[in-house]
Amino acid sequence: MKIFFDVGRPSGSAVVEQATLTLTPTLVSIYPNAGSLGGSYITLSAPGATVALTGLSVVGPTSVSICSQVTVPQYGVIKCQTKAQVIPAETVIALQLGTGATAVASPCVNSDPARCRY
Repeated sequence: MKIFFDVGRPSGSAVVEQATLTLTPTLVSIYPNAGSLGGSYITLSAPGATVALTGLSVVGPTSVSICSQVTVPQYGVIKCQTKAQVIPAETVIALQLGTGATAVASPCVNSDPARCRY
């Protein structure tokens, strides 16, 4: 990633140019927050999610994916097609990167946790 400033390079910019920048998606909200037994499309607002991101899952409280398909069509937007299953009302949703012992969970960061319940 290259960073450009409209007024030129600031003092110390070499440090920034050599740094490695890692964006970690953070879950802010889910819409809609309910669906059908046969599966539904939901949209998650998640700053840090990029189109090139791989290994992303949308999980419930047991860290099991609730989605049959996950895509990131644009920065900060995750689309999920939920599996054809019963997802209990008010299920707390989180993002997960990776699988198994190396998986990193990203819980809801919204000040209103209800915005991250399905």
